[in-house]
Amino acid sequence: MPRFVLNTNDGEAQSDMEGMDFETVDDARAWADSKLFALAMEVVARGDDPTLVLLMRDENDRPIYRASLAMQRTWLAKHDG
Repeated sequence: MPRFVLNTNDGEAQSDMEGMDFETVDDARAWADSKLFALAMEVVARGDDPTLVLLMRDENDRPIYRASLAMQRTWLAKHDG
């Protein structure tokens, strides 16, 4: 079963050196996407406007998938709080 490793960047580069085994590349992509969404939730909860990048590598350390998310928040009117 192939192993896939993730590298993420939310301003700080992080690497999952152990990786995970999946039967198909599509299963690995779904896992990678869920990790990216979870990271986005953490970063947004801190109050940051993230630009997140995820790079998935195969067991030969070859990049095979890239996904990114960007969030920009702007108040359009004055608010209390």
